[in-house]
Amino acid sequence: MKLNRIKTILSSVILGGLMVSCGPDKVGPDLKGASSSFNKNVSFSFNHVTSDPGEDVETETAEKINFSNNDEGFFTSNKFNEEVSWTITASGYGSGAVAQFSGTSDKITYDNSLWLYGRSSNVFFFQKKEFVKFELDIVGLDTTYTIDSVSVSKVRSWHKKEINDVGYVVIDAFDSDAPSATSGMSATGPDHNDQDVMVSVTELNKVEGVSSLYLTGTDLNNNGWVGGRNHERLLELHEGLLIDSGIDEDELFFNIFIHGDSEIGNTTIEIKSYENEDTTFKTRADLKAYAAEETNTLTSAQQSSSDGWIYDIIVNWDGWKMVSVPYSKFRAANDPKTGAGGDRIKESGKICAISVNLLSYPTSGSEVSTYVDFMSITMGGRPQFKLK
Repeated sequence: MKLNRIKTILSSVILGGLMVSCGPDKVGPDLKGASSSFNKNVSFSFNHVTSDPGEDVETETAEKINFSNNDEGFFTSNKFNEEVSWTITASGYGSGAVAQFSGTSDKITYDNSLWLYGRSSNVFFFQKKEFVKFELDIVGLDTTYTIDSVSVSKVRSWHKKEINDVGYVVIDAFDSDAPSATSGMSATGPDHNDQDVMVSVTELNKVEGVSSLYLTGTDLNNNGWVGGRNHERLLELHEGLLIDSGIDEDELFFNIFIHGDSEIGNTTIEIKSYENEDTTFKTRADLKAYAAEETNTLTSAQQSSSDGWIYDIIVNWDGWKMVSVPYSKFRAANDPKTGAGGDRIKESGKICAISVNLLSYPTSGSEVSTYVDFMSITMGGRPQFKLK
């Protein structure tokens, strides 16, 4: 019989003398509260799975969470003496990430508490090296079972992964102003005729990783554009041929987290994709070979004969929000020098680079500011970063 390995990460055991039953047997149509006869001797553990769980289980004690090597985690308890409704909350001390799991049963098991990929229930991602607290609350009891200060050793990498038939390409996590050519956008372009323009990573406000990209400035020359960041050679996405060729434009999504402040009006984030339409390249392999030469760029002549596609996001909310836009919603660029001379047909396999720009829009001439984080492209559907 197959032997499966499960790592048990700490556990909490609270004896009955520390618990008080305070609720009725039934609390609403879908909840069951603990009765006065509920046995309050409850054990509570978190486990990592390194293979599908079966009847035979080998356990190891650990003190760290690792969702880089393990897709699955789950919680367990001893068998309760009655069926009750419960909620488990995982809270990151530094990230603000929260994951919640709820059920009604007489035992917490893999089947009713599975935690896939270390995802959260809110907008924030759990962070590497932060501490997480697990809390088990049972309806009808006024004390919480707690597993505290569990360290996150590694988080999941989403780049070049496929989950539920959705493929992921991380464009930039905005953790560095000088990422490698294959891990982000390294070219910063401010409008030098504007005032106090800054486009730089910061640790002050983030959704994922160690930082986000802060964009701010005053559109002094009233042209609407303040500054932005892009792939330096405008060819980087061809190096690995990361985007499927021929995918339907309704199934190709551009995803980015944006922080809004409703008191700062006219702030807009523009996402632009570049497609290389140079007819000297007959195949995708030709595009890859050209991009692999570090001295090559998407030249001005190539840009003027290629397509650029744009989507503008008016930032009119407060706090962080993920925006996910299908490629079909992008409009054609109108500047003949930067992508308005192509065939006007969206061709995913020719997408060679991305830029993210800060605009003063709908009204030009304003002081504008925002943060963006963790930009990705998904193929086959919207991203599944959050727990359902």
